[in-house]
This record gives sequence, C-alpha cells and structure tokens, in this order.
Amino acid sequence: RWGDEEGYFADAAEGDTFAAEMMAEALAYGLAGILVEAPKPIQGATGTPTRAEQVQAGIRPYFVRVRHGQVLGWRVERRDGQALLTQLRIKETAKVNDGPYGEKDVERVRVLTPGGWEVFEQRQNNSKADWVSIEKGLSGLDVIPFVPLYGSRLAFMIGVSPLLDLAYMNVKHWQSQSDQDTILHVARVPILLATGFEDKDDIKVGASTAIKTTSADADLKWVEHTGKAIDAGKDSLSDLEDQMIQAGAELLIKKPGANRTATESAIEADANKSDLQRIVEGFEDGLDQALQFMADYAKLGTGGSVSLFKDFGAGMLSDASAQMILSLEQGGLISKETAINEYKRRGTLAAEVDAAEEAEKIAIQDPAPSADDIRASLTPGWDQLAA
Repeated sequence: RWGDEEGYFADAAEGDTFAAEMMAEALAYGLAGILVEAPKPIQGATGTPTRAEQVQAGIRPYFVRVRHGQVLGWRVERRDGQALLTQLRIKETAKVNDGPYGEKDVERVRVLTPGGWEVFEQRQNNSKADWVSIEKGLSGLDVIPFVPLYGSRLAFMIGVSPLLDLAYMNVKHWQSQSDQDTILHVARVPILLATGFEDKDDIKVGASTAIKTTSADADLKWVEHTGKAIDAGKDSLSDLEDQMIQAGAELLIKKPGANRTATESAIEADANKSDLQRIVEGFEDGLDQALQFMADYAKLGTGGSVSLFKDFGAGMLSDASAQMILSLEQGGLISKETAINEYKRRGTLAAEVDAAEEAEKIAIQDPAPSADDIRASLTPGWDQLAA
C-alpha cells in the first residue's frame, strides 16, 4: 500500500508504475534516486495552517524521480557509523517562455542540505555564463530527503548496472549480426565469370538470349559463395545468444551472500538468495525510507511500508513440485491455506486470491458425497440391477 488512508498517490497502480520506472532506471544504470518534496505551505486562517487546511488545499509531500544523469555531486558525513548526505547537487531543466510564443530550456542546479534547499540558474552576463540563485527555502527536516536506489551497489551513492556484461554482449551481437547480414547479401548475389572470350564478342546475359563466339576455349559459369562463412557466422551468433541468456539468468541464480557472519551462514533462507532478490530487497527498503520521509514532512509518525515480490525462484519450480504440494495437502501434512499460498508463489493462482477467505469458503461448503450417499440416492431397483 502506498501511504496512509489519504493516499500519497492517486491509486495503487500509479505507485506501481512509479516503482517500476525507478527499478528499470536502477537496473539499467546502477543508480537512481527518489527525492521527497512538498509544496510551499499555505497561509492558514490563523497564520500557521492546520493539518485540515493543508489537506483541503492539497498540500502534501510527493516523490520526484531523479535519473542517473541528474546527480552532479554530493558530500557525505559519517554519524554513528552511518553515511549521511550533507549536500546533494541535482541537475534540472526548466522550460521558460521565450518571446511571445516560444519556449526554451534553462539549466538549473538544485543544491540540497539538511533542512534547506537552493536553486541556481545559468544566465548569460556579458558573454559569460554565471550561476545565479533564484530560489531557496527550508524543508523542515534535519536530513536531506533523498533515497538512493542501486542496481549493484559498490559504495554509498555509487552503483553499477548488474546487466553491464549483458549490455556489452548486446553490442557484440549487433556487430556480429551486421556482419552476418553483409555476408548473406554477398552470398545471395552470384558473379558471372566469362573466360576465353575475345574483346569483340558481345556477351548478353538473359533468359531469351544466346551467346555466340568463335573461341573454342570460351566458357561461362557462375561463381557462388561456398557458404562456410555463413555457417560459421550463424554458429557464432547462436553461441553468443546462449551466453546472453545465461548472463541474464545469472541474476536468478541463488548464491550465498558475501561477507556473511557465521550466524548468517547458518540461516539457509537468508544465505540462499539470488542477486535479483537482493536488489529488490534493497529497492523495497528504499521505498520504505522514502515513505518515511513523506510521513516526516506531513508529521504522520510512521510512513508505512511497501511489499514487493521477491520470490523469483518459485516461478522456476517445475510442475512436479506443484503436484507435490497437492499431495501434501491431500495427505494432511499441510493445510489448505498453505497449499493456496504455495500455488500463488508459483503463479498458478492469481495474487489477489486470499488463502484465509478460500479456506473459510471451503469449510462452509457441503462435503463431497461418499460412495454410500451416491448409492442411496439412486433408484430402489439398483440392488436388483446390480445383482
């Protein structure tokens, strides 16, 4: 859920779309971020606006997408062993009016500090570009409300795309495919080779023409590609595509986490995670932190939490394991509610199915008729017919 009962987004789908876009940015470039901002407070009837007046005026915090290329620089300070931002510089582009009808883009830089912010705009002054402060204000928070989102984290505010190797393979595939297309074009166009002809001989090639010559050694033949280079290129492309599939699947392979303690190693569920699961868990924590910044802005106390799907291994389970779940439930080793949850993990049932509700519906249903009940419901002459 996104926010409290009043909602931070228009609906859950809007929040899902925002999260999907930021996840794609983090996976593609290694670093993205969420900046939590709030409109300027309104003037209340008694001076300081009440919460009801702010809600009525639509004054509430919101998320701002920060793309990977917008982060210009930052300063970090260690407090109680934790890295905290003391300055963050973000590049922005604003559209302003240019003449009576036109528009132009103006570069700006937003400088964030704990408790405040300032916006600088680049302006021309005697053929020299100067940065001029055009706006500043206070956030009311003692931290910078920015949450970094990582693909593969290297350090604080430093990340790299976990798909970087796949990206290089994609470039190689494009180059190899281009070479393959070229050799196919060459191989599909045979070359006519004429030998033994004299210069005076008129050679015309066509379906309804004949070639005459007085030379006994004259010969015509088509020179065609043997096709070995085509097969070699095809095999190379096939091998490269297999490598790309393997590189993409690496994110789903469960691996023990690095730098784990002995206690963590003893917990199999924690140790046996895929890289994608670790990335999603970090992304989920980032969304929770952004929601908490929202709550701090609005003075709501707790910002709530977001739950993302992380059990990617379940989707790769075979049909045999799904059949095994059914056998365990029928044998009384697990409950119907647990069986439903397991089928939801495998994608067999929709995520909206509520296991508890389904268990209640099953309990109030009429039990399945037994063989004796079926026999008793048949005609009185059944026994004679059976005999």
